[in-house]
Amino acid sequence: GINAEYGVILLNKMGRGSDMTDLYREIFNSFDLNHNGYLSVRELGKCMKALSTKKSQRYSTKDLKFLIECSDKDEDGQMDIEEFCTMVNITNMVCIEELRNLREVFKSFDLDNNGSINKKELSKCMERLGEQMTSEQCAELIREADQDQDGTMSFF
Repeated sequence: GINAEYGVILLNKMGRGSDMTDLYREIFNSFDLNHNGYLSVRELGKCMKALSTKKSQRYSTKDLKFLIECSDKDEDGQMDIEEFCTMVNITNMVCIEELRNLREVFKSFDLDNNGSINKKELSKCMERLGEQMTSEQCAELIREADQDQDGTMSFF
């Protein structure tokens, strides 16, 4: 959830018909203190604290590094605006422990450890779980989850 300060910004944006990406960009830019186009672990920590509706919510350095690692699509070790938008959307749906569990499940399906799951890997893993799926069923699942249209499922 989003705290009151950012809630007001959100309501104003929604009233003007702006999409969430504009709001996230504004938030990102306000916490990118050195204006380098990336959020450091420290900057992300301040941002997550400000965005949290639970004042008791604390993110450890380990948690913050995990969030950067999970959302780091270009694998440069940093969080840019696009990766930030993805991370915010995900963390609004699941807590960090659920995200860790999902990441472990994903890794167990990623048999060649290349960061994505293809139709063959999905089929093998489902078979191990006792589920027989046709090639077409696997392809359909991949298509539904394939955000970047590369024929595979990525974690984010």
